[in-house]
Amino acid sequence: MDELKRILENDPYCKYLGIRIEEVAKGFSRVSAEIKGEMINFLGLPHGGFVFSLADAAFAAACNSHGIRAVAAQVSIHFMAPAVPGERIIAEAREEKITKKLGFYTIQVRNEKGDPLAMCQAIAFRTSSPLTEKG
Repeated sequence: MDELKRILENDPYCKYLGIRIEEVAKGFSRVSAEIKGEMINFLGLPHGGFVFSLADAAFAAACNSHGIRAVAAQVSIHFMAPAVPGERIIAEAREEKITKKLGFYTIQVRNEKGDPLAMCQAIAFRTSSPLTEKG
């Protein structure tokens, strides 16, 4: 898991957005980020694309946690409440089922108080390639 965490922490997009990898285990991950000014939309709310990116980072970590390259095949998001500018939000991804070719995940995005902000359902396509040269 340490190598996977290192790979994820060096993801250029996640670094750009300030996404922190807090925990990665088989079929699970927790990531977080602080909502900064450049993440705010014209309505004064955090952009939905930022919230989705946080959820997607959690999904990527969880679905690649078995050491096999996995990519998104489908992701849907349901926004439940707006986040607040300046707060830290957390996304947790949990594996619901895994097969040789597919993985099924639920991702929840919450604020630090635990209030639900968004929920995702996601399906990963699992390749036959190892994530790293070590396998």
